[in-house]
Amino acid sequence: LFRSAEGCFSRVIGLQALPGSRLLRLGMAVLADCAGEESKVLGLDCLGRLGGVLISPRQSMVRLVHHDAGRVGDVLLLMLLAVPVLAPVELARAFLSYQGFSAGLLRLFSLYTQIWLGPLAVCVGFAFLLVGLERLKGRRLAFDQVIAAVFYLWVPVIVLGLLGACFRGLGLNLWVLPNIPLQDFLAAGPPIWVILLKVPISYGWTAVLAWMLAGVVGQSEKPKEDAVRPWAPGLLLAGCLGFSYLIGAVAVGGQLDSIRPLQLGDPAPAFLLARADGAPDNTLTSFAGRPVLLSFWATWCPACVQSLPGLQSWADRHPEFQVVMIHQGGSPQVVANFLAAQKWPPGNFLVDSLSRVSAAYRVDSLPTYFVLNAQGRVEAVSVGAPSKSWLQKHLQDKS
Repeated sequence: LFRSAEGCFSRVIGLQALPGSRLLRLGMAVLADCAGEESKVLGLDCLGRLGGVLISPRQSMVRLVHHDAGRVGDVLLLMLLAVPVLAPVELARAFLSYQGFSAGLLRLFSLYTQIWLGPLAVCVGFAFLLVGLERLKGRRLAFDQVIAAVFYLWVPVIVLGLLGACFRGLGLNLWVLPNIPLQDFLAAGPPIWVILLKVPISYGWTAVLAWMLAGVVGQSEKPKEDAVRPWAPGLLLAGCLGFSYLIGAVAVGGQLDSIRPLQLGDPAPAFLLARADGAPDNTLTSFAGRPVLLSFWATWCPACVQSLPGLQSWADRHPEFQVVMIHQGGSPQVVANFLAAQKWPPGNFLVDSLSRVSAAYRVDSLPTYFVLNAQGRVEAVSVGAPSKSWLQKHLQDKS
């Protein structure tokens, strides 16, 4: 469909003459590679092309550059499949959260861009470099002829990342493998000798492939395409993915009780938190015998701050209920200063400085509200500011 559209635009309205036409044609080519029937993204051909880079790298580079065998969608799909392996617990927590499937998809997209945006940017830059060097030699080389092949340079990094995630799932954290993104690794401030050891181990294979690709691109004559058997490297890569998913599933299963959200009827986790007014710390047991509304909020959350006056007014009109505001992070003094500026009484405000209580209640979005009955069990959960009807519905019969 996209290839047909590209050809139609070129012939009918003169795509070649339009501003940014090269970029538009490249975008259509990428979409065609991802969605076109030629790519067979979900088939054995996809795994064969990806695995071929590991088994016979130079032969694969020749096919990718000179015989139009590369598909950008192959690598994008492999990157997507790698995300649940690299962050299985975090992704499972998002899908099991109070917000459900939509939160899981958003977290999947967030992790995808967080992990792979840097490598994808490097791919585009390296492709421009190769094309520019060839054009300086007087040889015309299409950008879209090279970009797909450049994407395959990250296949070894992805595979090593999968292996690193498997070892981590088995209790062995090999920090020299790229299962932790380089930017996150450098942000931890490791010693220089650790960096010098990790970089070649994690990215040396890709650097060798990049050097090999540069040589293949620079060949003036089109090399002959050798026959390959896609099933051998394809099965190898499929086995690596399958084993990685198995280890990830075991890791998630071992922590399922700690990542699943609280269910209705579950006992509310106990806590001991400092009060914003400096009075002695409060525990959950101090509210025993009364229905409780827990509100998790933060000063940096506009929706939280906007909902607090209405919640305070509701609490003043219903003294039979205990309304407790738990601030996520920060110090009691910071929260007290904020409350003083807003002229709100600090008596029922607690501070979860280390966010441990938020983690115990599986709070991953603010504001979040819990209704606890007089026996200390969860009666209802609301993500986002609750309406007055919601409060009445879940609290009127709890006293």
